[in-house]
This record gives sequence, structure tokens and C-alpha cells, in this order.
Amino acid sequence: MLLSIYSGRGVTANIHDLGSCDSGFESQRSDNMVFIKNKEDFVCDNCGYKNIGNGYTNHCSICLFSKHVDIDPGDRLNTCGGLMKPEFVSYTNKDKYVIQRCLTCLFERKNILNDNDSLDTMIKVQNSDK
Repeated sequence: MLLSIYSGRGVTANIHDLGSCDSGFESQRSDNMVFIKNKEDFVCDNCGYKNIGNGYTNHCSICLFSKHVDIDPGDRLNTCGGLMKPEFVSYTNKDKYVIQRCLTCLFERKNILNDNDSLDTMIKVQNSDK
């Protein structure tokens, strides 16, 4: 299913709703998505925080930024490499996710939030769109 999301900044992005998956990633391809578990620690390119990966970690738990490095979750085949900025947060009993936009190519994706993600940052992201 294709969803149109209005960012509130005059930009409408069309993204594929692939449902939720354990990885927290959304694929750029809707055909035969494959998840490759990569347990990687990383230093955030945006804020410098050292994140401890668990195989599903795909964004910084402090600033919620990530890098545009996957075509399918965990494959590290995307050559863009741009920073993915958090644009929208939903934190309800049913849904806990962040919408991120690549600062290089403007691709958007939905990522599942983790229990250790910064609540302060989630609130700042939500309030920045108002």
C-alpha cells in the first residue's frame, strides 16, 4: 500500500507501508524484502553518541537520527549514506515509530522506536512541526 504523508512543510512524500517488522526498518523495495540481522555498535554521525547495537538497532537512541545505508533491512547496499533526520514521532500504546527523511536524497522511512530511545528527543521532534 502506498501512503502519502504531508510533512507540514509543504512537502508530500509517498512511502510504501510494508507494515511493521521486528527490525524497525522499512524497505525501499516492496518485492521480496529480506532482513539481514547486523549486530553493530556505532557512533552517531549527528550527535556523537556511542550506540550499542542489538541486531535491530538502526537509529541513535539519543537524537533519533540514522544513516541511509540499506535497501533492504540490514543489507548495507544503499550508496546514499545521507543522514536520516527525525521528522515525526508517534508514541501511543499501539504505535511507537519515527518517520525519518534523508537529508541527501529526501527518501522517507518509518522506523520502530525502542524502549531506550530518548523521550525528550521524541517530544522535541513532535513540537518542532508546530
